[in-house]
Amino acid sequence: MTPPLTLTHRAPIVSLNAERSAHWRSRHQLTATWRQAFKLYALAAHHPQFTAPVLITCQPYQARNKLQDPGNCLPSLKAAVDGIVDAGVLIDDSPAYVAGLMILAPQRGPDGLTVTIEERTVTQLAQELR
Repeated sequence: MTPPLTLTHRAPIVSLNAERSAHWRSRHQLTATWRQAFKLYALAAHHPQFTAPVLITCQPYQARNKLQDPGNCLPSLKAAVDGIVDAGVLIDDSPAYVAGLMILAPQRGPDGLTVTIEERTVTQLAQELR
């Protein structure tokens, strides 16, 4: 069994609302730094590759203003997962390798995301949710 991996990037989260309202060229620029940051963090972790299905848990942090709804961090989370795939820690982010995504409610703290990856099958997730 592969041990869990936790990575954190501190920067303002790219919100779903901001991404939707941006021009397509700007959208790429908004998330490119998140993807690159998580790729570098994953490479630096020297973590073995996950080969079994995983659960990816995302904890967003916000320093100020009204806390956003949990799903508003999706552009940053997607870029983070893509960066982890780019680093080779995850083979792919398809359903064959990612059993589920869990986005926790944002908490107060320095802007950013913490992403935790741990082995879980769909069956295990279903049993845990009962």
